[in-house]
Amino acid sequence: MNKQYFQIAFLVLAGLLSVGGLLNSAQALLLGVFIALSFGHSYQKQIAVYSKKLLAISIVGLGAGVDLQVIYDVGLSGIIITFISITAALSLGLLLGRLIKTAGRSNLLISVGTAICGGSAIAAIAPVIRAKDSEITLCLSIVFLLNAIALLIFPFVGNWLELSQLQFGYWAALAIHDTSSVVGAGLQYGEEALNIATTLKLVRALWIVPVSLFFYGVYAQISTEQAGQGAPTQIKFPWFIIGFVIMAFIFSYLPNIGYASSVISAGAKKLLILVMYMIGLGFTREAMNGVDYKLLLQAILLWGVVSISSLVLIILYI
Repeated sequence: MNKQYFQIAFLVLAGLLSVGGLLNSAQALLLGVFIALSFGHSYQKQIAVYSKKLLAISIVGLGAGVDLQVIYDVGLSGIIITFISITAALSLGLLLGRLIKTAGRSNLLISVGTAICGGSAIAAIAPVIRAKDSEITLCLSIVFLLNAIALLIFPFVGNWLELSQLQFGYWAALAIHDTSSVVGAGLQYGEEALNIATTLKLVRALWIVPVSLFFYGVYAQISTEQAGQGAPTQIKFPWFIIGFVIMAFIFSYLPNIGYASSVISAGAKKLLILVMYMIGLGFTREAMNGVDYKLLLQAILLWGVVSISSLVLIILYI
């Protein structure tokens, strides 16, 4: 019991350090990983549940600091841009998987996770294609690792190449897997980059629904018996996208309450740093030991091509 209380106190203390303004999002993530691997704890499941909820809340709060005109401008062009990038990344990922000879479902999970939005896309697609728990855990672990790397190197590369706030926002949104790391990288780079990256990333995340429905239909045709077993698959809509837009609408068109915008937005940014710390706490030795190196190679190659090609196109045309 004493050990349990010590673990809770230690985790809470480190969390307060993260949210207290002493750490940025990358440092908070590394702190969580360091604690998880060095000391361990028994709250992975609870932390995973609450980190997802707090991430959704923080993204909704970030909407308070975004001008609705930015959503309109990025959103219309973003639909076309994200459609092209998702189609290209998904096709390339499936091709790489065939060449490297990774398992079919794992190949699809990694490809979808890279093309759309990391863990959220994997979680949405997994029940549709009847993926095993071991396959899901493995793919999530690889995506988590690449997210952590992106959070550390993207701001550095952006500064080195002297990318504008607009360019970095587009690059982060198109090339980083998970929403949390996209927002975390944007937060490090600047206010404008954060707003653009968050908005375009949420547009990209909307493709979870049609892509999930598409593969549901594909797998239903391939194997009617397999796809028809059990209850119909439910695809969870990312409600925080709607919340983000509603919050932006409220503070864009109701100037009388505009004073609260900076307060809510600042609170959301602090909450996001706490979320990064909690995500870091979810990293385990078991996840590291169970990595399939063929699948890891596929994920790295796919992410490398997506990151470099999108960066080149952004520098040339944005």
